Amino acid sequence: MQKSPINSLEEEITCPSDTSQNDFISFQLCQFMEQAQLYFDIVKSDCLLKKQCEKMNAGPKFTYLWAEKSKTVQLSAVDYIERLFKFIQEKMMDEAVFSICNDYPKDFVKQVKPLFRRLFRVFTHILHNHMDKISGYQLGDKLHLQIKIVQQFMIKYRLCKDADFLQLVVKQ
Repeated sequence: MQKSPINSLEEEITCPSDTSQNDFISFQLCQFMEQAQLYFDIVKSDCLLKKQCEKMNAGPKFTYLWAEKSKTVQLSAVDYIERLFKFIQEKMMDEAVFSICNDYPKDFVKQVKPLFRRLFRVFTHILHNHMDKISGYQLGDKLHLQIKIVQQFMIKYRLCKDADFLQLVVKQ
């Protein structure tokens, strides 16, 4: 008997009973980043050439700035995404945040929220600007499913605001 997509999506985002929620969130951050990197590798050369990628965006109505200390900087999509991947990798190496011995800080979820929110932007950038390239590799359905998984995970573990998903519903 085949699982329904709804049940398997719920299973995908539900923390196993033998795993701490923070461990599960950490694991999923790694998984989502790996997926984002794979999709970005497919579209990077296209992204370097497209005019709409001169600014990090999820279509013409959603432009994202990189927050650095107390200021924001406008970056190309490639620079933003590469900087984000490096930032997340560095953050994941910080044992004060990502514990090896399951001793997470009390504000762990608060600290990882921005990582998930920014990572979600990578998926929506690819969706809005590179779907032709992704579809050319027969990966359109997989990208849509991945976005749905990330979105539902972020909602379930309160890693987002409703506004984080506007780029999925606003007609552009």
